[in-house]
Amino acid sequence: MGFGSESLERLGARVGKSMDLVAPADVAAREGRARFLAKVHQPARKSFSLSLTFGVLGVAATVALVFVFRPANITSGFVAAGVQGEVGALLLSETKTMALQFVEGSHVELDPQGQLRVAEFGTRKARVQLQRGRAHLSITKGLGRAWAVEAGPFAVNVTGTRFSVDWQPEEHRMEVVLHEGSVVVTGACLGGERRLVAPDRMVADCDKKPVAFAAEATEAAEEREAAPPTGAVPIATAPPSISWRQLAKAGHYEEALANAKRAGFSRICKTATAAELLDLGDAARLAGDTGAAEQALTALHSRFPHTPQSALASFNLGRLAFDQRRNFDAASTHFSRYIAEEPTGALVGDAWGRLLEARSKSRDPTAAANDARTYLARFSNGPYSGLARRLIQNAQP
Repeated sequence: MGFGSESLERLGARVGKSMDLVAPADVAAREGRARFLAKVHQPARKSFSLSLTFGVLGVAATVALVFVFRPANITSGFVAAGVQGEVGALLLSETKTMALQFVEGSHVELDPQGQLRVAEFGTRKARVQLQRGRAHLSITKGLGRAWAVEAGPFAVNVTGTRFSVDWQPEEHRMEVVLHEGSVVVTGACLGGERRLVAPDRMVADCDKKPVAFAAEATEAAEEREAAPPTGAVPIATAPPSISWRQLAKAGHYEEALANAKRAGFSRICKTATAAELLDLGDAARLAGDTGAAEQALTALHSRFPHTPQSALASFNLGRLAFDQRRNFDAASTHFSRYIAEEPTGALVGDAWGRLLEARSKSRDPTAAANDARTYLARFSNGPYSGLARRLIQNAQP
């Protein structure tokens, strides 16, 4: 016996409520649930639709059910410095190296005076934002989870390897050192993908023209630099039969964006479905084109108002404003809009946390204190309760 759309929506709501009552889920699972609930609001379509981040609807529903029925005593996600980690929270290593151990065996070590955030950790994707300092990573192979380390405008994409990344935001300088395996580095100022194979080393400085690169002085490295990257689809010769969504699904974000632009980026923004616009925004962001990502997400919010997809667009626009533009007032506006549009949505806790972070960097202590009081009234012992209390204290004369 099948479910009608109304029954499926009620099932999704019960799944979401149960997830909130168990251990804190990661951002990727909550966003997967948000996409799941958005799906049940859409009429059925005959055509098959790929999803950039979480794949087909069944995968998102399966992820949600795993969190619902997982025994409470099973550790999931990751542990940071011996304590269960919270996806989305800022981690500071201060005077000692901080160790992060992930449930599938991958681990990260953050050198002293470093800052990072585990932005996503789902069944298919893990994303670490290195905000300052050097991190050493050892990624477990063969589990089907795509890892990305973001450092300013750069992204290091990997499925299983051992490497280190150093990011100095004041100098706009990133260094990647490969100890084992290979990675693909992307960034708006790189002019294309850069594939590195151990023991390669790369230094990228966006303030220099051209961008500075360094590699181990070996004949093999020189040959790789001269040859096209293995397995990459050249932007100029990507087969026209491969759609931008297929390229994005394969992790070729720059080629996917180039394909979409050749097909008419503005036209796609005017004609694509809400799910397609979410995927297009993700592909553009991961390709390092913040403007294109904002265009796709703004079109989504404008064309599909008062929908769960529109609320997700607000949340992602807030992330872009905060992480890429460093426009904290705009980030506050977008996160506030998500909260207003989806007050019981899957990402509302994360939106409140990011809103408080944005408020803490803005110049409006009164607004920051007001939002902090509202947060504490709703999440008195939430992961951002300490920040909320500091914002209230800072607003006092």
